[in-house]
Amino acid sequence: MAAIATHLVENTHTPDAGFVALWEGRGDLFGYYGITPSGGSPTFTDDPHHQAMLARSTHDPFNNVFRKATWQEGILSREISEGPRLRLPMRDHVLFSAPPRAFADPEWARQVPWRDRIAEERGFPRPPQSPSLLWPEDHTWVMVSEVDFDSTIVAGSAALIDAICADQRLEAFAIPEGADLTWDADTVNR
Repeated sequence: MAAIATHLVENTHTPDAGFVALWEGRGDLFGYYGITPSGGSPTFTDDPHHQAMLARSTHDPFNNVFRKATWQEGILSREISEGPRLRLPMRDHVLFSAPPRAFADPEWARQVPWRDRIAEERGFPRPPQSPSLLWPEDHTWVMVSEVDFDSTIVAGSAALIDAICADQRLEAFAIPEGADLTWDADTVNR
């Protein structure tokens, strides 16, 4: 992340003003109101038969069934957890105002609000989650890391792409618009 960000901040007029979007699907990231994030059984499907089975299987007769749902903490604050989302096809993200320059620091992961400090305090440091999207206020480029792909895409000027591709710390190459990033599209590494 820091290697790419070094090139990104050199190619914007606003390295100290920008935005980060983080995919909301990471476990324990958000707090929620209830017993589970869905308010009942964890939701992995909308099939009513599956949901009914989950509701029956998670019933605990030893707990007070009349207890009120309470706020369950996550890594992020309640304000962020209940806040608006950046909604993209098939992915919702939480949006942060953040300077792109912060990600050029090799210690960037220690500064982000989604750092799991509780796990670290208990001796279970988690690897940092890179931003899903990062862009500067002047919109000169955008960096996208899709959670289900093995690539990070940077769209920007030819000079920016050339600098990233020339960086020996990175495995990078230019791709055409509309390139296929699915697992079976890689004809070189099959």
